[in-house]
Amino acid sequence: MNWSRLRKIVFTSVIIFLILFAVYIGILFTIVSIRNAFRKQNNETNNFKFEAGTKNYPYFRVNQVGYLSSLPKIAYLMSDLDLSTLKVQLYDTSITLVEEYSVSSLPDKAGYGFKHVYKIDFSNVTSPGQYYFSLNNINSPLFTINPEFTYLDMGFDALNFLWVNQANMEVSGWHGAGHLDDGIVYNSEYKGVYINMTGGWYDAGDYLKITKTISKTMLWLLLSGIFTPSLVTLPGTYGLSQFTSLGLRDAYLYMLNQGFKYLNKTLYSVPNHIVYIVGNETDHEQGIRYPENDSLHNRPIYVTEHGLGGNLAGLLSTC
Repeated sequence: MNWSRLRKIVFTSVIIFLILFAVYIGILFTIVSIRNAFRKQNNETNNFKFEAGTKNYPYFRVNQVGYLSSLPKIAYLMSDLDLSTLKVQLYDTSITLVEEYSVSSLPDKAGYGFKHVYKIDFSNVTSPGQYYFSLNNINSPLFTINPEFTYLDMGFDALNFLWVNQANMEVSGWHGAGHLDDGIVYNSEYKGVYINMTGGWYDAGDYLKITKTISKTMLWLLLSGIFTPSLVTLPGTYGLSQFTSLGLRDAYLYMLNQGFKYLNKTLYSVPNHIVYIVGNETDHEQGIRYPENDSLHNRPIYVTEHGLGGNLAGLLSTC
């Protein structure tokens, strides 16, 4: 036996084994390092505290009216930050963790001014109760899951809003009468002519009066009376929150009357034209104020030009 040759073979084998073992250890160390780095980054992201008022602040969008137990349930998370590695938690009002969800990116549906919109499908939750989503230090509004809902409360909310937003008149406890000199026509052959366009409702968040939105409001009010007969059959014996002493039926009929009177003005105040808006961008330059304290007077009125306004006329005809 050639012992010298055998020793060389054994020595070479040991060297090869040590080299392979060292390579194995190196690969293993690299994998562990990458995994730990990822975990560290993920933990740092999960523990990140979002700062309110910044563009990266995430917002939850949930159905605050509520979700029916038997139907699909979807919520949305919106942010300029990439949150695709995070998970959101669903809690009940006892702060018990109900479920944890990975977010699903909707790159083709990103909107609302955010770079990222994520869908949260929580259709698997069916137990009645109140819940909220949480992401680090951000919580969603509270929402309800129930086998059924009565939407009559929404009728109260809508009528309360319309009551407060009545234009050109005092609403006791909320605002005085303002813009009593609405307004002056700013276009068409009637430019410079004063017409009385008081009435109707202010738009949400400003004091413009937009015929399109008021027409849609009237359409929904009329449909509400068809699909929710209690609006017109319940006796007017109880009040609408703190806003009005009218009962539900009386408040509903009162709002219909207010809307019809204003829309009638939009159709017949300027011959062969439809008034489509009272006010313009100068309204947004005044800051927060009560209507009775507004410095804008004889506000501009804009009417449809000849050959235009067919869509608006069609919408008005539905009322």
